[in-house]
Amino acid sequence: MLLVLAVLVLGYLVTLAMGVRWNRRHGHHPWGTNPFDEDAVWWMNPDRTRAAERTIARGERVDDTEAARDVCARARARMIQLRNPWTPPLLPAAVVLNALMAVSHTGNIVFGFPPVPLATYAAVILGIVAVTVLLSVRWRSRRLHLARNAYLAHRGPAGETREPPLPEEPTP
Repeated sequence: MLLVLAVLVLGYLVTLAMGVRWNRRHGHHPWGTNPFDEDAVWWMNPDRTRAAERTIARGERVDDTEAARDVCARARARMIQLRNPWTPPLLPAAVVLNALMAVSHTGNIVFGFPPVPLATYAAVILGIVAVTVLLSVRWRSRRLHLARNAYLAHRGPAGETREPPLPEEPTP
C-alpha cells in the first residue's frame, strides 16, 4: 500500500515540476497566471467572476463593455492555465485514494471484513487514477475550447486587440 502511495506522490511531484517547466518555457509565470501581469483577474469581485465564468461555460454573448472585458480577461487567464498539459490531474485521484483507504480501514476495523489483498488494492487504485486522468484530459480540452470561443466572441465589445494564446489544444 505504501508503494502505491509512493507512486502517486512521485507522479504528482513529476507533473508539478514539468508544469512549472512548461510555464517557464512558454513565457508564463511558473505557477500559472502571474497575479501582477495584465492577464490577472484579481481585480474582479466574486460576483463578476461568477458571471464571467457562467458566460464562458454557457457559450453566451454579452454586449456590455465592462462584462465583455471581464469575460475576455477570465477566458484569457483560463486559456493560459488550461494550455499547460502538465497541470496535475492526480490531485482528484489522491482524494479518491484517501477515500478508498478510509472505506477499507473502516470495513476492517468496524465491520470486521477481511483485509483486501495488496495486488487487488493496487490494481483498483491505479485503475481509478487512470480513469481520472483520462476524464480530466477530456474536461480540459472542452473547457479550453469554451474559453477560446468566449475570448474570440468578446474581443470586439471589450476592445481587446491581443490574439488569444495559441494553440487551441493543449500540447507539450
